[in-house]
Amino acid sequence: MKDFIILSVLIAVVAGAAIDSQEKTVEKRDLFDELEDYAQESKPVTITKKVPVPYPVKVEKKVPVYIEKKVPVYITKKIPVPVDRPVPVPVKVPVKIPVVHKQVVRVPKPYPVIVKKPYPVFVKKPVYVEKPVELTLHIKKKQKH
Repeated sequence: MKDFIILSVLIAVVAGAAIDSQEKTVEKRDLFDELEDYAQESKPVTITKKVPVPYPVKVEKKVPVYIEKKVPVYITKKIPVPVDRPVPVPVKVPVKIPVVHKQVVRVPKPYPVIVKKPYPVFVKKPVYVEKPVELTLHIKKKQKH
């Protein structure tokens, strides 16, 4: 492990010395040089990419199909099965219910009602029909003494 660390430090030092040994020269550039560099750098580049061609895929779906067929089942032997709790079973037996025929019904008696506020009562006017009726009158004469 120590050998690896020492070796990596030596390689880093050698690489750093090689970079420092190169001479750095700084030249002044004008606007025309920059435009020329820009024109050289911008070249049209076409990128082609292979797109896979779609192909048909078969999809199988499972669909349940119900087939109705009546099959007779024969029970040859009865097997007793224990039941944990009671199961309610409807029993069709007539149940006698006692009926009392004698009933006493109280009829309310009329009672007076006091109306504190008077209200108008409309009475229909009688209609008079004129019809001639034959009457015979017997008048007794009184004798004077």
